[in-house]
Amino acid sequence: MELQHGRTKVEVGMGKRKTAQMEKRGYQRKALTTGTVYCMSGGQNGGAGHGVGDGPVYCVMNFYHLVDVENKEEELKAHEGFLSEEKLDIKGRVFISEHGVNAQLSGPEKDAVQYAEWIKTRPKFSDLHYRTFPCPGHAFPKLIVRNKALVSLLREMDTLPVTEPEKRAEKVSPKRWKAMLEEVGGDEAAEGKDKKGTMKPLLIDVRNDYEWDTGHFAGAERPEEYNFIETPVGKEVYNGLEEVDRERPIMMYCTGGIRCDIYSTVMRKQGFKNLYTLEGGIQNYLREEGEEHWKGSLYVFDSRMAVPPHLDSTKNDGYLPAVSPCAICGATAEAPHLNCANVDCNKLFLACEECKPKYYGCCCEKCTQAPRLLRPIKKDGYYAKLHTYKETDEELQRQKRDREALEEKIRRKKEAAAKAAAEGIILPAKRKSKKYLKQ
Repeated sequence: MELQHGRTKVEVGMGKRKTAQMEKRGYQRKALTTGTVYCMSGGQNGGAGHGVGDGPVYCVMNFYHLVDVENKEEELKAHEGFLSEEKLDIKGRVFISEHGVNAQLSGPEKDAVQYAEWIKTRPKFSDLHYRTFPCPGHAFPKLIVRNKALVSLLREMDTLPVTEPEKRAEKVSPKRWKAMLEEVGGDEAAEGKDKKGTMKPLLIDVRNDYEWDTGHFAGAERPEEYNFIETPVGKEVYNGLEEVDRERPIMMYCTGGIRCDIYSTVMRKQGFKNLYTLEGGIQNYLREEGEEHWKGSLYVFDSRMAVPPHLDSTKNDGYLPAVSPCAICGATAEAPHLNCANVDCNKLFLACEECKPKYYGCCCEKCTQAPRLLRPIKKDGYYAKLHTYKETDEELQRQKRDREALEEKIRRKKEAAAKAAAEGIILPAKRKSKKYLKQ
């Protein structure tokens, strides 16, 4: 493990040059993980992952803790020092700010638990809660530990009182949440009241639109936001709540809980009085109460991109159902999402099993003819390298021919430039453009 100030990097399955290229190109980073979501947990030792043979048992761990941190730089150094000294096999993201810590990790369960238990020994972090979820191996390519806003919304609104529990929504257990879901919906839902005239709870999904497409609670409308930072703030209220009675119960949910905790402070300022969040988020509900009231699979922000409702990604027990249809033909789609193989498009979309190979991982027929089609098929959540394709693959052969033609064009230009230089000829200035091949 190589430590740098403010960041810990572990190179995985790729050279440093490739990593630098991916960091430079926003669209390729997006192909690995799209957007930012940060998950909470509310207990520990929630499940066991699977090792290989006598190898370690792997898991994914999510946690966050909202608390005032007096010196975030010193807190960061403490985390870096512990990780460096213990040499734990951990990968993922750990963000530390003046508002606390937010982390999504993968690794052997014993290493992840050791790190979380160490955090609990830190001042103000003794009541941190975490859960583990089974995973066949690492779900992140490297480990990043840095000072950064816990969620994107806090980058622009860092004065929100997120560390004050009374300013946030009330947390409810999965059992109580399930009972509240029984009250959502019905013919009277639009009026906001049941037959007795009591105001019915209103369910809102505080995630991104594409997460809803993978799976959501029945009765929740699709969000309009592609990224959490786009969620309405100030005088502009959450979609569809403009005319809602400020006394009406609002049920908020997200993957792990942190986005609801943060956004509930905004809604409090807007006058909403009865706010409720699902303790531990969707993950906690599915573990404690099962699939009732849930539709589809669960979108996650790691290499898996989606997990089944039972949350155990080590079980190869069938496909991952998605709620929204195939974006190409309208048939039943399967999770996880794809990023269009046309890197100049990179659209995030769902597709059926027939359209995925038919369009080479592209979102439409037009994109299949694009000049820059890179790694059109995903492998383990990441775009596979071209050499992993069969030599008989028609798409691979086409890309190989295109690449060879481009390399030949570059070679000829270099020869012409060298010849001109030798003869003292000044060539016209070259227009600036992006280079997609190393020269």
